[in-house]
Amino acid sequence: MKQVYASSRSLRHAGILIIAAHLLLFLLLLLAFILDRRPLTTFLYLPLLLLSPLNWFGIYFFVRHSEQVTLTADQIIWQRFKRTRHVPYSAVTGYQERDYHLPPNLVLFTREGKLRLNRRLENFPDLYHTLRQRVPALRETEQPQFPWQLRLQPRFLWSQAIIALLLIVGFGALSWLVSDSETRWEAFLVLEILVGVMLLTALLLEMRGPASVRLTPDTIKVSHFWRSPQIWDAQSMVDIRLNRSLTLIRGVERIMYDVEICFDDGRLLVMDEQRCWAFGYDPSRLRDHLRRLYLSPGADSARRPAQERADDLIRQADHCRQQQDYLQAVAAYAEAIRLFPPYHVYRLVVADIYYDVGQYQEAAANYAALVQLSPDHDQAWYGLGLCQMQLGQMDEAAAAFDHVIELDAGNAQAHYAAAMAYTLLHNEKQGRRYLLRALDLKPEWRSSARQDALLQSYFA
Repeated sequence: MKQVYASSRSLRHAGILIIAAHLLLFLLLLLAFILDRRPLTTFLYLPLLLLSPLNWFGIYFFVRHSEQVTLTADQIIWQRFKRTRHVPYSAVTGYQERDYHLPPNLVLFTREGKLRLNRRLENFPDLYHTLRQRVPALRETEQPQFPWQLRLQPRFLWSQAIIALLLIVGFGALSWLVSDSETRWEAFLVLEILVGVMLLTALLLEMRGPASVRLTPDTIKVSHFWRSPQIWDAQSMVDIRLNRSLTLIRGVERIMYDVEICFDDGRLLVMDEQRCWAFGYDPSRLRDHLRRLYLSPGADSARRPAQERADDLIRQADHCRQQQDYLQAVAAYAEAIRLFPPYHVYRLVVADIYYDVGQYQEAAANYAALVQLSPDHDQAWYGLGLCQMQLGQMDEAAAAFDHVIELDAGNAQAHYAAAMAYTLLHNEKQGRRYLLRALDLKPEWRSSARQDALLQSYFA
């Protein structure tokens, strides 16, 4: 089975936009010079616009984000335009986690040379994880030991400096080109000052994150550039996970994976993806190292008895549920979650039990608690919406179903439930839209929908 990973369209379009902007500016300046009857020597400066660092940066961005990687059962197929390379997994002899290019690459070394895989490929974390499973040379060799120190890598600082230099040179050349000879120095200085202020602001924002993290068996010390260090109690840690989010990086939409360390008091220690890379680690790899240090069976022997007791309670709760002894089942699930907080996913089972017996307030409370801990849990959002409908909270129910659809656009049940919620809110336009989508996904529901007293009017 082939797995295909394409370049980010938004990043490729960003490169095209930079090139197009330079071409448009070139044509506008050419027209202005002709109408203004400038001397012929003035026109000789125009080609410099197309040779500016910013334009080359746009071309570079377009080329870099025009590649595709395909993984088959036994090899990597790399393609860019009409150029193709085939690299068997067994031919990889080593790797470099992250090189100095902008944007960076995962570099695979072979006997014939190097294969660079753009880290801005769509769904790159899945590609990276698959390669680590299939390529022997990529399997984990580093085993961090306490005390472990995470520091900013020199290449992170160099990459920021290179971006700043490109902006300064590019805007400086632009101001020099478009201004008159009499005002050229003034325009150059004003524009460079503005760029300098922008870069200083960006640098200060970049330095909001941690400068270093020191990990010991008992504490996690997070040092910042400007603030006092933070000390976290490692003994109260309950989970270490990746949080998937959509964000804007320099105006380009990207999926980010942040490392979240969860503590039993509900607090989170977050290291965003950019900071993980600045420390020199892929977020998933950093998460695995932290789990190995703090949450593996041998990491904390005091943690095992609590989990074992929680496992016993889960088995007891499952048995009680099969026997329809729901009160005992709920009590056992709740105690298991208290003993071992990573079992918070069992709140879904507790909420389902409450919903089935008609205790909608208690069910809603458990669904809500679960979505607080796992915001992307579509089943919990759907259950919460159903409870809110039963409790007459139609606005909240409609919002919950909308959230389910954002997480899973193919969820026919959520579309159908959203149609009912919006109909009860007298928003027939939204109700009709959701109902039609639900019936597109599940055509066999059409006859039952026609018989539904609430939805009949849409078939009139």
